Amino acid sequence: INIARARTQGLEIKHDWRDGAWLLNTAITLQKAYDEDTRMDLIRRPRQKLAMSLTRMHSDTASSRAELIASSERLDGFSPTYVTLQDYAIVNLATQFEIDKGVVFEGRIENLFDKEYEHASGFNTPGLSGYLGLRYQL
Repeated sequence: INIARARTQGLEIKHDWRDGAWLLNTAITLQKAYDEDTRMDLIRRPRQKLAMSLTRMHSDTASSRAELIASSERLDGFSPTYVTLQDYAIVNLATQFEIDKGVVFEGRIENLFDKEYEHASGFNTPGLSGYLGLRYQL
């Protein structure tokens, strides 16, 4: 939906912490994104978002990561039939290690607790999912 005049006000905070083999990344967004004419919140714009990841470096070529992604509720849809998308928090896990020079094995588990949530009304998001892959880098 095109909005003639929209405004976003808020605060974003990012923090990185490292202690030896551990790395913690945190990003917090507090915002109000709204239509200046109607003062209605813009669709799909949560007022609060959080992303945190904790990474453990096992070696120069191997690491594991746990990630938390959370979002507050937000509007979706079209006037006059807006809906409220529920808040959610999901946990993802990942690991990777180099098998041979330039060949990296990757494994991920996404949505570890099989949380039901939507980014957009009526569009499914994956439940508990697992992925394995090989990546070759020159």
